Amino acid sequence: QSSVVVSVEEPLLDFEHNLLQPVQLMKTLLDTDCKQFIFTSSGGTIFGEPEIIPTSEDDYAGEPVSPYGLAKKKLNEVIKSMLKNQTMAYSILNLSNVYGPRQDPYGEAGVISIFTGKLLNNETPTIYGDGEQTRDYVYVLDVVDALIKSSETDENLFLNIGTSIETSVNELLSILSKKISWDGEPNYEPKREGELLRSALSNKRAKDQIGWEPNYTLDIGLDELISWFSK
Repeated sequence: QSSVVVSVEEPLLDFEHNLLQPVQLMKTLLDTDCKQFIFTSSGGTIFGEPEIIPTSEDDYAGEPVSPYGLAKKKLNEVIKSMLKNQTMAYSILNLSNVYGPRQDPYGEAGVISIFTGKLLNNETPTIYGDGEQTRDYVYVLDVVDALIKSSETDENLFLNIGTSIETSVNELLSILSKKISWDGEPNYEPKREGELLRSALSNKRAKDQIGWEPNYTLDIGLDELISWFSK
């Protein structure tokens, strides 16, 4: 269950999918000879409205503003608790906003793919709120690289996977509009409940512990995405 909006409307459904079912999965895995559990958590929502940006793994005191973020944060803590002193190691990767080829342009997540699909079809994109909310956009191949690197150690890991760079929704649309040569105006709708105003993740610990850092800038990643959509 990946929708912040749905989690606000149906928190019990969200907790069932994002907390109870993963706990059952870990219980099952502990009865096998599985040696490693790699979990992709949600780097934006678990920290709440951050006081420090880019936000590090230690800046964990903020309260999530949605049931989705709360479930993700609690699951991180449950993983650490359940797998403490077990033979199965864990890697928890707190991902910022992932984008890239094959992402669904029709869902509510993945604003980059949604905007790209709209602009290429000469349709009007919708921005919720004033568009000044920021996100940290990380390219999918950089996330794959982080997953591989985290699988190559038997140490327990708790890492942010992001670029440490804030980009507003308005700025994102402006960049895409220039690349696609779209000269329209977006449709602005009221802010959606449960969404953060700012988010960007520090990746210093990932660099120090597994030698990971992003290889794709937003500019290059958007070119790759637009090329894939165009085909």
